[in-house]
Amino acid sequence: MSSDVWGFRDTAFTILPNGNVTLTGSRYAFSGSELPDVMPWMNHVLGVAVPINDPHDSKFPPEIPAPVENKAFLFAAQQILAHDAITNDPLVRLRHGHGHTLHAMYAIKYGGVERVPDLVVFPETSSM
Repeated sequence: MSSDVWGFRDTAFTILPNGNVTLTGSRYAFSGSELPDVMPWMNHVLGVAVPINDPHDSKFPPEIPAPVENKAFLFAAQQILAHDAITNDPLVRLRHGHGHTLHAMYAIKYGGVERVPDLVVFPETSSM
């Protein structure tokens, strides 16, 4: 899983110097192939002209606010949860503290987030 977008860490669309697009990784039949119709399609159908010389580099991860600590709650939680079931790791808190809408994905890559959870608690099992 990718930490900053939907999808897989090894898979991304990349604009080549000639203006064509390629898909990185090896998960899909067209991975590694040049896709010359993608940029013209985006321009014609979506009305979006993507400048190939402006990579719009991600600023991931954004500044992640420090967690609000409640020592009494943390102590009580640690008494009933497994050691690895609770974390205040900033990137884990970020990953579990935002939606997966286009707006949310853009915010974590190019803007910032106002709040994320103070703790993330993992279930013991996911079976029903």
